[in-house]
Amino acid sequence: MFFAAELIVIGAVTGLLSGMLGAGGGFLFVPLLTLVGVPMRSAAGLSLLYVACVATSGAVTHYRQGTADVKVAAAAIPGGIVAVPLGSYCSAILSNDLLQVIFGLTVLGGALALHWQSTHRNPFPGVPVVGAGVRRPRWVVLRRARVQGAEYLFPVSLLRGLVVGAATGFLSGLLGVGGGPIMVALLILLVGVPVQIAMGTSLLAIVVPAVAGVITHYGLGHIDIASAVPAVLAGALGAVFGARGALVLSAHRLESILVWLLTLVGAYMIGQGIV
Repeated sequence: MFFAAELIVIGAVTGLLSGMLGAGGGFLFVPLLTLVGVPMRSAAGLSLLYVACVATSGAVTHYRQGTADVKVAAAAIPGGIVAVPLGSYCSAILSNDLLQVIFGLTVLGGALALHWQSTHRNPFPGVPVVGAGVRRPRWVVLRRARVQGAEYLFPVSLLRGLVVGAATGFLSGLLGVGGGPIMVALLILLVGVPVQIAMGTSLLAIVVPAVAGVITHYGLGHIDIASAVPAVLAGALGAVFGARGALVLSAHRLESILVWLLTLVGAYMIGQGIV
């Protein structure tokens, strides 16, 4: 009963933050599971099951309020589906301590990239805007979105989206992070998606690869479905409120919160793996 209560709290907290920050929740769900004694491999499998369910709830809300781009998400999904089983199999080979260190380094990398982008006024310009009279490559498309009266017009590279999906898919299978924090950073820095749109788009893009990862981890015996139910139900509800919270806070504030959370989680996981 006590463990179920812990899972409910963990699920609700991570669901709220995943819906708000578009980070899938895995980057918090996995460390919190290890904190209550769940081995890293099992935590990764349970996290992907959690992400698959909770990200769906948050993604629907983001889509309805216009903070998710379907075309960009669709470009990322195929790469994720192909790469996530490979990451899942690698998680069965590597040691628990090494997986924790890799997890920590991965989320710290995402934090550093986002912080660099924020403080240097986007030194990674994503896809350059093609001037009038110049023909755009077929894989570069102009996207338009309106969020709370602000209109965004931005060019994105669907080819880069495919690569981002593959990279984050591998990390999803390996670490159970759902690819969220890394995908948000890469969508902003490499693909050229605005912060608020990137957060919702990442949730939309990680659902299908997360399901593929769940199937693989379940086949490897890493997932106890009954243990995940309390966390999933609490997380799905939290994600809805979190996605609405994304409209209350500014893009800069959302990015700052994500950077600080990634930094703290990354340091904690590296410490756990080393000690």
